[in-house]
Amino acid sequence: MSNLADIKKNPAKTLAAELLALNPHLTIEKVANKVGVTERTVHLWKQDPNFVEAIYDRYMLEFGTEIPAVLNAMVREAKEGNVQAGRLVLEHSGKLVKNVNVTIDSPFEKFLKSAEVAEVVSDEDIIDVASEVVVEDVGLPARNTEDQNKRATREKKITIKEIKKEEEKAKYNAKQKEWYRWRKRAKAVGIDPLKSRRPTPAQRKEWQRAIEEKEIQMKEQGLLKEKPVLKPFYNVDENDWATPQWLFDEINEEFNFTLDACADERNHKCEKYYTKEQDALKQDWSNEVVYMNPPYSGGVLKYWIKKAYEESLKGATVVCLIPSYTSTKYWHEYCEKGEVRFLKGKIRYNDRNTAPFSSCLVIFRSS
Repeated sequence: MSNLADIKKNPAKTLAAELLALNPHLTIEKVANKVGVTERTVHLWKQDPNFVEAIYDRYMLEFGTEIPAVLNAMVREAKEGNVQAGRLVLEHSGKLVKNVNVTIDSPFEKFLKSAEVAEVVSDEDIIDVASEVVVEDVGLPARNTEDQNKRATREKKITIKEIKKEEEKAKYNAKQKEWYRWRKRAKAVGIDPLKSRRPTPAQRKEWQRAIEEKEIQMKEQGLLKEKPVLKPFYNVDENDWATPQWLFDEINEEFNFTLDACADERNHKCEKYYTKEQDALKQDWSNEVVYMNPPYSGGVLKYWIKKAYEESLKGATVVCLIPSYTSTKYWHEYCEKGEVRFLKGKIRYNDRNTAPFSSCLVIFRSS
């Protein structure tokens, strides 16, 4: 119980260990509800070796209280003629020692060898000895004779019922969210909410139609402004994010670039550039001063960083404009070998959203 004592400072954690020890079938959700914590908290507890050991210690303590009842049951079975039950009783009491290894003598075998006359114990003798053991009748529980097929069927029905309950809950939440959105639209155009808490389908349809008509009317009058639809920062099929000219000019003033490695006819920053079709990853950048604003999506950024580093070993100087993802593998393998300059703030690209991350320059110089 030492491990259980170690977690006594947290009553909820102690109660959780108690519940899991005495009711191993409880789910994390049920344990969390009973002790008043989140499911994630219980999940983290179960990853704590001390917590797991405390559960085991508590279980073994409870298990120890069951041993007398088990032995009583075995004595009862032995009296009824069950030889194996009798052997178990005698072994537990030290009256009979099994030969567990044919190559090593057990203590009982050593005793038999040291005796002048060895007595062979028969099954009948075991039963006779077991029948002489006096045990207080403590009212053993009846045997569990439940049909396991019926139990499985019953539990399946309970599971199906719970699944349906969760599905209904999800549907209800979706309806409430939809109803909330309509109320917001009504408030925006000055239409009162429905007076009835449970409007009929016809009343609700008429109310929604009135909202839509008022929205159209106010838009035509310029009284209702639509929120601008912003494009996502990037996706797998869209990586043509041109570097803001002011930023490139500042960098170019220092390095005087001769090659734009990731560009097209519309957004290239140098006279010499490689397009997507030309694939700069397959080109030679030796002896070039390269500016590189590579694609960020689709998991390809690591290949561009690797290329930039390898080309610097062949004589190129490469300046990379990339997100400052310092926890990535390629950052530790390659970026840390170059010069890193973190940019202040977040870059806003032309006709695009502001980048959702901080950016930096990684510079690989020819040695």
